[in-house]
Amino acid sequence: MKEQQLFHYKIHKISGHPPMLAVADYGLLGRKIVSNGLTIEVNKELYQGEVGDKNQVASLMLLHDMIILVGKHSVDLAKELGLVTEDSILRVGDIPHVQIYKFKY
Repeated sequence: MKEQQLFHYKIHKISGHPPMLAVADYGLLGRKIVSNGLTIEVNKELYQGEVGDKNQVASLMLLHDMIILVGKHSVDLAKELGLVTEDSILRVGDIPHVQIYKFKY
């Protein structure tokens, strides 16, 4: 039986802006990744809120207009949903990171 992929996520309310969704692969929370002069901190203040599965997080990604993602599974899910292209991914070591802003005209 395949292990269910889990994610940390938190929805941030920002005055005057739409809510922002922050998603990190489960197991990355608290890590600091440094590579080639770039650093990503998967800090608890930004990402720790709820734990959800792939279906829950996919629904949230489609719902939110501002999204921050860190981790292979999180970024791959956004790619599956058509929210991210390969050339928009920043990699720090082997950890992908993406910021998504959906513009509505």
